[in-house]
Amino acid sequence: MSGRLCRRRSRRQILHTAAAILALVFFTHGARALQMSETGSADGEAILLLSGEVAMSDVDRILYALRSGRFSEVWLDSPGGDSAAGYKLGRAIRNGRLSTRVPKGAVCASACVDIFLGGVVRFVDDRATIMIHPGSISRSDTANEYMYSALRQGKAVEAIQSLERFNSAETSSWIEYLTFMGASLEIVTYAAKVQHDCAIVLSRQELVYFNILNTAGRPVSGYSPAEPNVRCNFGGQ
Repeated sequence: MSGRLCRRRSRRQILHTAAAILALVFFTHGARALQMSETGSADGEAILLLSGEVAMSDVDRILYALRSGRFSEVWLDSPGGDSAAGYKLGRAIRNGRLSTRVPKGAVCASACVDIFLGGVVRFVDDRATIMIHPGSISRSDTANEYMYSALRQGKAVEAIQSLERFNSAETSSWIEYLTFMGASLEIVTYAAKVQHDCAIVLSRQELVYFNILNTAGRPVSGYSPAEPNVRCNFGGQ
C-alpha cells in the first residue's frame, strides 16, 4: 500500500511541477519585439533607443543598426526577454565601443541589464529603474520552445529534467558574460535571494557596488548590499 501511495504522490508531484512549467511556458511564449527609434543628444550625437521585450528574432536588424557607425550611445527601456539575445546585443555594443544609458523614467530589467552592461561607459539617470533576477528557462526562447514541445507531447518527466539542465546552463552563461563585461559575480548570488518570478530593484549604491553603473564613482568603503528590494510580477523575463 505504501508503495502505491509513494507512486501516486510521485506522479502528483510530477503533474504539479509540469503544470507550473506549462504555465511559465505559456506565459513567456508569444510574439515579442524590441522596438528601435532614433533620437539626438544636446550636442548632436545620434542615439539609438531600444524599447520593449528582447527577442532573438530582433537581433539581426538591431545588430545592423549598431554596426552602422551612426550611433554613439544606446538608450534602454525594456522589461527583459531572451538572455542569449541580450548577450549578443551587449557584445556588439562593447565591440562598437558605445555608451549605454537607462534614461529618466525608464525600466531596464533582466536581459535588458545584459545589454546595458555592454556599454563601455554606462549611465543611469535619476528616476530610472534597474532590476535583476535569477537565471531561468524564461530567459531563453530556445528553452521555452523545447519545453513547450515536450509538454505538448505529454513528456512531463523529460520536461522537468530539461528544465534543470537549461537553468544550470543559463547560470553558467550568465557568469561567463558578467566576467567578460567586468561586472561583479556577486550579482549571481544576490539575485538568487529571490524566486524566478520576482526581481530585485537595485539602488544606486548597489549598481556601483556590482559595477553595473561605472559613472558614479567608486563603491563606498565598507559598503555591502542590504536585504533586497523585491518586486514580483514585474512582467520581465
